[in-house]
Amino acid sequence: MVIRLANAAFCRLPFSCEQFDVESFTTGLLAGLALMLIVGLIVHLCMKGSGACKTIHIIDGENGDFTITSSAVRSFLQRIVADYPQLDLNSIALKNTRNGLTLDLYLNVLPETDLVTLRKTLRERIYAELENKLGIAEQIKKVNIDIEGFDAKAEVIAKHNRGILNEAEDEEN
Repeated sequence: MVIRLANAAFCRLPFSCEQFDVESFTTGLLAGLALMLIVGLIVHLCMKGSGACKTIHIIDGENGDFTITSSAVRSFLQRIVADYPQLDLNSIALKNTRNGLTLDLYLNVLPETDLVTLRKTLRERIYAELENKLGIAEQIKKVNIDIEGFDAKAEVIAKHNRGILNEAEDEEN
């Protein structure tokens, strides 16, 4: 039935019906569908594989649940990093991995920054603040600090940090 419909449709075209090959048409149609399926699957896997975490959800038992969004965590961490005058925060990523949540900080630092000391103190401060103020340190299994450059400028960092700290003061008032 399908082959007859295809023949009828193509026989009306300007070329003759003897040139139409049903097997080649079917093969081409199936190859095109398979290609579209493969491309769709690749796009789906790429989108799903990012592991980006939108919220952190904590079940507090009978008293209710606690949910905090990744943008709220991002704002919270911007204020912590703003206390370090040698750091310029480029971006933050909260990812869901097999082992739990991973927090990635992407920083630009001043050329004279002591990274050995900074790594340790920044990580300790982040974990302490996440536990004391948000209560989510258990969920964050790793804090990765990625230095993207040693070309930060002190004036730009100071201006950026002032803006973040001023926003925090405005919200408190």
